[in-house]
Parts: sequence; C-alpha cells; structure tokens
Amino acid sequence: MLATDLAGESIPSRDVLNHTVTIIRGAGARAMAMIRGLHDLSREESAARKRVAIIDIMDSALEIARPAMDASVTLTVAGERDSPFVLVNRLELEQALLNLVVNAGHAVTIMRQQGAPRGGTVYVSCASVRATEWERDFGAKPGVLYAKIEVEDDGVGMTEATIARLFDPFFTTKPEGIGTGLGMSSTYGAVWRHGGFIHVESQPGRGTRIGLYLPAIVEDTAF
Repeated sequence: MLATDLAGESIPSRDVLNHTVTIIRGAGARAMAMIRGLHDLSREESAARKRVAIIDIMDSALEIARPAMDASVTLTVAGERDSPFVLVNRLELEQALLNLVVNAGHAVTIMRQQGAPRGGTVYVSCASVRATEWERDFGAKPGVLYAKIEVEDDGVGMTEATIARLFDPFFTTKPEGIGTGLGMSSTYGAVWRHGGFIHVESQPGRGTRIGLYLPAIVEDTAF
C-alpha cells in the first residue's frame, strides 16, 4: 500500500489492536488443541498399560472436573468400592472420562437455549456388568465381564442425527469458540484401543446417558 493510501486510513486504537491480538492467540490455542487431538487419533499405543481399579480412574477424573463445574451443576457420584480392575493406559482413560463429564456439564448450562434457566444434575457411576446379546451391536462380546463407567445428565439431549455424528472429528454443537470438536472422537479412540465400546442414549430435552465399557480383568482363583 502507498504512503498516500495510508494517509487516508484510520489507525486502529490500542484497544482494537489488543482485542485483535487476543483473537489471534485464541485461534492459535484452538489450532494447537486440534493438532494435539489429531495426534491422539493417529498415534500408536506406546505407553505401558497397567492394572487399575475402574473406580480409581473415575475418582481421578472427577477430582479435575469438580472445580471446573459451574455452581449451578450438581455432581452426583456412585461406585462400587470393590469395582473391577482393567488393564489400561490410565491417563488416556482419565482424559476420555473427563471429556464426557465436561460435555455433560455443558449440556446443563451453556447448551441450554438463551434465556432458559441454567443448571442441572450430572450423575457419574461405575460398576461391573456382563455384556448381553443385544449389546453385540455395539461391539460387546456376550457373556464377557466389562467395567462400566456411566455419565448421565438432565440437559438438552441430542437428536438421532447428532448421535450419529457424535464421534466424528471436529463435529460439535457447542457455541462458537468453545471446544474443538475433538473431545468425543478422542474418547472413542481411547475406548476402542482398549477393546471396549461406548453406548449412547439421548433424547432432545430429556438428557443424555453415555456408558464406557472396558474389558475387566478376570481374577484367576484356581489353585
């Protein structure tokens, strides 16, 4: 641009420039989050898996999630102290569960229609279950013992079309600027890599229930 052209242009104020820098930094942070998410989707399992009680994974994830929850959210937790053990990359599964809990918190707050009261309940539980024949469609092996962590909310719920795309990379229904659309796809990848499956139930306006199922370690009691 020529100097004569510049003379006719107004110079942005410091506030405008600072706001622009903030937007650029935010976009950069989101881009880095996307790159990390893509790396998670494509990387080979490298970290050693260890035997851990499923309730310990739940407790660790909730320890992180609790302080970040909006004050209008009631977080209810239930679990078996003698919960089953699983052979997993603990950090990967804690992150997978954290993604679900954060989404559930959003479903009862920022996802509600403008003007609607915010708040609701997020219920997290863990238990041991045996897969039934009907769960074969979700990737389960009938009769096999699974450790299940379930996250339920009474938030906005999802349509069947949304559920169908829930685990697609970059898919999101959240307001612009919140999240990257990679949380659920990385959760799916983590559970799949551990030989598990995910079951989703939801209806618009009636909340959502998502269960993570991981093969449990069956203790050998033979002498």
